[in-house]
Amino acid sequence: MWISFKKHGLISVNPDNFSTKQYFHNLKSDRYFSRIWFEPENGLYLAAHFNDGLYYVDLEKETSTPFSPADRPDSRPFEGKLIKGFIKIDDNSFCITCSDGGIYIVDPYARTYKKLDINLPSMKGRELRRAFRISDSHLAIVMNRGFFIYDIKKMEVVESGHYDEEFGGRSIHCIAGNLESGLIFGLQSVGVAIEQDAGFRFSTVVKDSANPKTSMSGSNVTGFAEINDTTIWVSTRVKGLFWYTRNEGRLGRFDHPLIPDEIEHII
Repeated sequence: MWISFKKHGLISVNPDNFSTKQYFHNLKSDRYFSRIWFEPENGLYLAAHFNDGLYYVDLEKETSTPFSPADRPDSRPFEGKLIKGFIKIDDNSFCITCSDGGIYIVDPYARTYKKLDINLPSMKGRELRRAFRISDSHLAIVMNRGFFIYDIKKMEVVESGHYDEEFGGRSIHCIAGNLESGLIFGLQSVGVAIEQDAGFRFSTVVKDSANPKTSMSGSNVTGFAEINDTTIWVSTRVKGLFWYTRNEGRLGRFDHPLIPDEIEHII
């Protein structure tokens, strides 16, 4: 797993033996990795700096280079933009969302990008946040209130009113799972809501069933990492890193000296 922090760079965690490795630990306080995406087979690493746009990152050399399109190598199309989220589309592209409302598909190998044409009445006055892959052809794009589903193959928005009714008024920070078996929502100060078998019935996990002192209450969920069919890792601001087992319904907190309590992202 890869975890990013404010002021603490990146940390990789082996979930089998919990060994860790730290990168960019000496970043200045105003430059940190808010979101991360990587493809380990070819050593490509990309990250977003605070209000600094899109960067290529070399972890071995600990250097970063701003993204520029191949046909305009001197331009910086994402300069000054706050990148809110990354999500992989396929082996050659990923989607990024920007705080100014822009949603882009980027090919880091061909160094091309395009902006998606999305203009919904429900987006008016709402801050665009992050995008999440929820099927082979669908993204869930989160705003500060609610979210919508986008079909990346048909290039169109899909109706998602049934979810709006369930989460009306709640702020959703992140989404995992898929449309076929059920989605998992990380909520602001409420914990994790798990959809049961795609039937729009939800159970909320805030505390451990056997140890109520282990609790995410009051903390914002910032991301999920699904390493197998039963275990979900949950990152939070304020309370750090948790794990949840679906088959046993148990919640635990992972305490490690290298991992601060404020986690920005996990993959």
